[in-house]
Amino acid sequence: MKFLWFGKKKSKVSTEIAAPARIWVVKNFCIVPAPLGENSETSLDPVVIRSQLAALVTQGSDSEDQARQALAEYLHSAGTAPVSLGNYSFNSAQGHSARSLSNGATLLLGRPEVIARATTPFHSEINQAIAAGADQVFAIDGIAYAAFSINQELVG
Repeated sequence: MKFLWFGKKKSKVSTEIAAPARIWVVKNFCIVPAPLGENSETSLDPVVIRSQLAALVTQGSDSEDQARQALAEYLHSAGTAPVSLGNYSFNSAQGHSARSLSNGATLLLGRPEVIARATTPFHSEINQAIAAGADQVFAIDGIAYAAFSINQELVG
């Protein structure tokens, strides 16, 4: 038995699938304000740590570097203050370094194995963050204060 259809022919439905977007996400962020103990003169306010890290990250930043922009936005959303830096340098094997113009502190940012050679032993919380996947460590005057990773994720 045949069915005859005299109605309108169905048009092909085009289903366009949007390509997933790539975004950068800060993960495993750990900040230790007093890595050498509460009674130490090395204790810093978390805002100071975030501010100096944000200044270092944006210092040599190319506007196209979305990973560093994501980190800077993450830090600014948590609260930062303006910091001026001098003597900025970057080496792909060693990481970032600069000197804070306000207090003369030396800032270092790089892979944990590189920063470990130039700092005191890492605090246990920093070591835990590294074990959880943090691949960057931030140090001020030879003391590690923060660890984190920046990962690219697909959204959509």
